[in-house]
Amino acid sequence: MSAPQPHRHDHNGHTHDHNGVPRGGSVEREPYMNPEWDQEVDKDTAEEEERAHYQMILNAFASYRRYAQRAVKRAITNFDRLRPNQKPLLPGFNSKIQRWKLCIEANATFIDSMIKQDPLFVNEYGSSEASNRVDNFQMSKVESTVRQLNREWGHDGESERASCYGPLLEQLQAFLPVKKSSPYSISVLCPGSGLGRLPFEICKNGYICQGNEWSFFMLIAGNHLLNQTKRVNEHTIYPYIHQTSNVVNTNDQFRPVRIPDVSPSSLPHNADFSYTAGGFLEVYGAARNEWDCVVTCFFIDTANNLMDYVDCIYKILKPGGFWINMGPLLYHYQDLPQEQSVELSYEELKDVITS
Repeated sequence: MSAPQPHRHDHNGHTHDHNGVPRGGSVEREPYMNPEWDQEVDKDTAEEEERAHYQMILNAFASYRRYAQRAVKRAITNFDRLRPNQKPLLPGFNSKIQRWKLCIEANATFIDSMIKQDPLFVNEYGSSEASNRVDNFQMSKVESTVRQLNREWGHDGESERASCYGPLLEQLQAFLPVKKSSPYSISVLCPGSGLGRLPFEICKNGYICQGNEWSFFMLIAGNHLLNQTKRVNEHTIYPYIHQTSNVVNTNDQFRPVRIPDVSPSSLPHNADFSYTAGGFLEVYGAARNEWDCVVTCFFIDTANNLMDYVDCIYKILKPGGFWINMGPLLYHYQDLPQEQSVELSYEELKDVITS
């Protein structure tokens, strides 16, 4: 299957063409809806649930060192179970274990600094002191956040960013070019912006840009990169140490990556770059005719009902505005029977957009 191409949505004619952080903070939220009963939950209950969720994320980050060390202990246990004639075939095992431990400690030190240096929303939600209540799913999110740091802000992610962000920026500049005489006059919204690299690049090219992200894992790490990091290559992480399958060379697993590859503070002094925290529909559902362009990258298939996203994007675009999209239709909720999941084909999606 060929790689997905950028999509363009013209707010005037409803045409669809297949040619293809700044300081985070709280946002005004719609009443919390219980997804099972579709009933409003009182504001105090919603805030308490959100506070507990945020604390759970901090717990997961704070538990990284202990959790990662379990994998090392398991590897040692499995090595000890080898037959006597097999152990000499792995003379570098002990050295590998020591390297593994050092890499874990480096990652853990970075994560500790990330959650202790002015954690996102800590004033709103209180203490960031962690408890021991974490599970494997939460810890897998911590590991994926470390990998995402490399993907968005490391040199290793440059080719992937070029293949995804490049076409989006090209389409944006083709349909809404920035005039040198009046930069930061075209507004772009970037939902599902992860650690902030795509909206950063959009803003760097002279656009007013607002990122939006729901995941606290992404928001906490993105806040650290965008607000607390001042220099190129300021941090060193080891994003590959948790990948133990399909490893060609042992050294690859322990290869360091320095982040960020560009200074987050390098935007022009007159740049207009902002971030909102919360679900896309929750934050922008009531907005109308506010944005010149919406840029989405690997985002739209995160919806329970993609048609709700399409409807919201159309409403928040100014007349004549554009929607530019890149990404698959790999629906996130398709294997969760308790969740609504409206799974459209590309053909069906085009019909929805052009109707």
